Amino acid sequence: MKQVQQIFDDSSQRYGAGKIRIILAENGIHTSRKRISTIMQELDLRSVRTDSVQETAEIPVMSRVPEYDEPRLSNIYVEKRGSFRGLSVPS
Repeated sequence: MKQVQQIFDDSSQRYGAGKIRIILAENGIHTSRKRISTIMQELDLRSVRTDSVQETAEIPVMSRVPEYDEPRLSNIYVEKRGSFRGLSVPS
């Protein structure tokens, strides 16, 4: 437990269980990430996540549907083919 606390403090409280596990393995102590995570919870250690939240730009909302000067595609299809989805258009 002391080693987990020491590695956590040496990393400026940034390392999580995965990185702490790697450092312990390099020092000859092999254990699971879950075990280190449990130890960190017992010691009330929480790592600082630098990638957790990114601010997003506000997307403007259209206040109304734009009006079209040109006929829509469905209208063009009906005019040229004579029917649309089983509906026949009188000529």
